[in-house]
Amino acid sequence: MTDLQDTPAAEVIVAGHICLDVIPEVNAGAANLRPGILVEAGSTVFSTGGAVANTGLALHRLGIKVRLAGKIGDDIFGQGVLNILRGYNPDLTESMVVSSDESTSYSIIISPPGTDRMFIHSPGANASFVSVDVSNIVLSGCRLLHFGYPPLMQAMSAGGGKELQDLFKRARSLGLATSLDLSMPDMSGPSGQVHWPDFLRGILPLTDVFLPSFDELLVMLGPEIPFHLKHKLNKEDRISQDLVAWLADWSINAGAAIVAIKTGSQGLYARTAGIDRVGNINGIRLNKIADWTDQQAWAPCFVTTVVGTTGSGDATIAGFLMALIKEMTFDEALQAACAVGACSVEASDAVSGIKSWPETRERIQSGWPQLPNIG
Repeated sequence: MTDLQDTPAAEVIVAGHICLDVIPEVNAGAANLRPGILVEAGSTVFSTGGAVANTGLALHRLGIKVRLAGKIGDDIFGQGVLNILRGYNPDLTESMVVSSDESTSYSIIISPPGTDRMFIHSPGANASFVSVDVSNIVLSGCRLLHFGYPPLMQAMSAGGGKELQDLFKRARSLGLATSLDLSMPDMSGPSGQVHWPDFLRGILPLTDVFLPSFDELLVMLGPEIPFHLKHKLNKEDRISQDLVAWLADWSINAGAAIVAIKTGSQGLYARTAGIDRVGNINGIRLNKIADWTDQQAWAPCFVTTVVGTTGSGDATIAGFLMALIKEMTFDEALQAACAVGACSVEASDAVSGIKSWPETRERIQSGWPQLPNIG
């Protein structure tokens, strides 16, 4: 599905992990699932999941022209993924790869009231996704390539991440900026065998915008974190600011130009490199580039009623990437990221709470309160 001759030009291509989420409505008894018992379920919600759908559809709702490049099977779940994407815009499926030899990735999400969610996940076609699944034709005309969840994509994380490096090198050679999001490795699966510090050292020099979560970096860089920082918490048992800053500095020193670390309810911490690195990003124009150079800042979350946190990190990323495309300032980009993330948690799924950017901006300008800044 890569004939893009009749497809409108896109500003951002979001590539990587995509799956179908199957979410049955269950009661509190599902928290005690064990062999031999039956738990009655209600209706079931089917939605797309993964970085391609979550970040890509969030960008689409914000008004950014986007292409989605994921890999699915030619099966019922794959048709479900395509139908959901077409419901937003038929053009969104044009860069998807459909494999007749593989199954579509899916997650069964058991979410009993008042209890942490449980996941059953099948990697499906994500496991065989490789660099050439995003062709130069698909990349052409775009300004930025965002890739999400390589730890859940075996071929993209194997061999030190050579496939991901190849994709980012091609994107940069075609004039695109590059952006990377992670996911938590499964330490009992193939991703648990990857030496993540070396993986990041290989890909971050090719990564212009690095958008991981605190928990992901904590696991991946665990062996390299100084002992006095590794388990440091403040009195409220919150994330250590010193540790977040160290993780960001490590990522900048490894080669990234812009690092924004998601810390959940504590907001977003951003750190940027010097002018020699920040001033050489392809594809996007940084507004007031001096304000994007050698910066560090905390951006607090907006006050909101949390209905669900699924995909909130991906939505935060969408807000940040939108700000780059719209050439916002450094401070405006952090504010936009937190605002879009806050909108996301006001709905149970990843994207239905997200409004257009004009609507979101009006909410900010009307005095939408934020939590206290911890920075």
